[in-house]
Amino acid sequence: MIKNMNNSKIALFFLIITLSFSGLILAEVHFPEMEGFTQDTDYDVYNSETLWEYINGASEVFLLYEFDELRIADYIRGENSINVEIYVHGTPEMAFGMYTKERQPTYSFVEIGVQGHKSDRQIYFVKGNYYVKMTTSSSSEEIRNALIPLAEKIAASLEGPSEMPGIINMLPEEGRRINGEVFLTESVMGHIFLENAYKVNYSVDGKKFDVFVFTKENAEECQEMIRAYLEWAEIDGIDPASEEIFMEDKYNGPVFIRQKGAKLVLINGLQKDSLGITVNISDAILGK
Repeated sequence: MIKNMNNSKIALFFLIITLSFSGLILAEVHFPEMEGFTQDTDYDVYNSETLWEYINGASEVFLLYEFDELRIADYIRGENSINVEIYVHGTPEMAFGMYTKERQPTYSFVEIGVQGHKSDRQIYFVKGNYYVKMTTSSSSEEIRNALIPLAEKIAASLEGPSEMPGIINMLPEEGRRINGEVFLTESVMGHIFLENAYKVNYSVDGKKFDVFVFTKENAEECQEMIRAYLEWAEIDGIDPASEEIFMEDKYNGPVFIRQKGAKLVLINGLQKDSLGITVNISDAILGK
């Protein structure tokens, strides 16, 4: 087939293959039309090397979450406008993680995409690989009332799942700080060997503690992480494949460790006399 292609077609063929493997082809963003508004898409497309030009102080955090590119448009009606920023990330988990970094449990939430939150002049939401920020400086009630319908149109135009990550649905609700989950990509609990974990705050029987959930490719990766933790803590004689481990972290306090297959749970902040709480929570997450 390639033999019969001219040079331009061959170049296009290999460009498509390259984009497919790099993931960039997933970054195709379409800004849907909105009745009563005109669009201005005359913005630069920012990538991982240029994002700092647009959001200097925050760009480093986005890069931790596999940021690929940023597309921007304005929806204009008369002298008023709504600015839309669509941040494209490597995976839905990374997009959700970036969203959680800028979300607070006290926000007013809306059912757009996976989840969104709003105020009078803004809506932020996440869907698939996309984290979307919409803002307006207009005092017009008509413009502000258009935020949700426009957000729904944009969400419908974006591919990818609209469901919470599976781990979130496995977390027991009792005592959990709802909408307080955060996905951390590095230095979990301050340790460089702990990465890519959901952190959830709990309060049960008057006791506050944190639950960290890691998902790896296989059980061996989980055990390697446990092994690194034990070595750091200078603890000998414990098999990283043990079903349950209780240890003391000199910086974070008591840590309960439980692993099953490619999932690992760390519970920080509970003493041994609260073993029942740790077992119940880890059982729910690990499917025991």
